[in-house]
Amino acid sequence: MSREWVIVLSTSNEIDANRQKGYLEQEQIKCIMESSIFRPRSEVPLFSQYRLKVPPEQADAAKKILEELGEKA
Repeated sequence: MSREWVIVLSTSNEIDANRQKGYLEQEQIKCIMESSIFRPRSEVPLFSQYRLKVPPEQADAAKKILEELGEKA
């Protein structure tokens, strides 16, 4: 039985998402980054969204770390 990973951060800034991911990994928290690009009918991206996900059992610790770093989780 697979459990869904929990989103602890959503941002439109790829650099910020990578930085926060690095902080979590330094604290031994497993973390994956997902990105999605929303496009209108043209080929130019309209909006990018980056999400950090962690295992459910590490979600509280990850949120606490992000809050300590001044980020809203």
